[in-house]
Amino acid sequence: MQEQFVEDFNRKTGANVKYIEAPYEPHKFVKMVKDKELADEKEGGLRCTACFEMRLDIVAKAAVEHGYDYFGSAITLSPKKNAQLINELGMDVQKIYDVNYLPSDFKKSKGYERSIEMCNDYNIFRQCYCGCVFAAMQQGIDFKTVNKEAKAF
Repeated sequence: MQEQFVEDFNRKTGANVKYIEAPYEPHKFVKMVKDKELADEKEGGLRCTACFEMRLDIVAKAAVEHGYDYFGSAITLSPKKNAQLINELGMDVQKIYDVNYLPSDFKKSKGYERSIEMCNDYNIFRQCYCGCVFAAMQQGIDFKTVNKEAKAF
């Protein structure tokens, strides 16, 4: 789905955005959360910080592997995520790798609203939570319903 979005976006805009997909390995996140005893942390707490660090590290490594000058994160798009914290973590991660972090706060200037419009325009599914199984359980999200909606999409 994302790859098709990028192809359509490039065709419509004349851009040359490249699509890179990391392996989906939720077990690594779950193990890290359990090892650090973060499962009961509230949304926005230390579990989220650990998630941001893990994700930024993965993206920075990929940026180096592909020869990019910068790496960034779309996580700052969410109104529920702390862009200042994410940017601080990104600046820390850039010190480990030979690549620069591009600070952002994509929710500013109606970025979040624009993302909803673009998802509608490009027929992209939006799930109702960030992807963290621990946060979803705390919020009472019904995974059967989410999976059914995703498959129907």
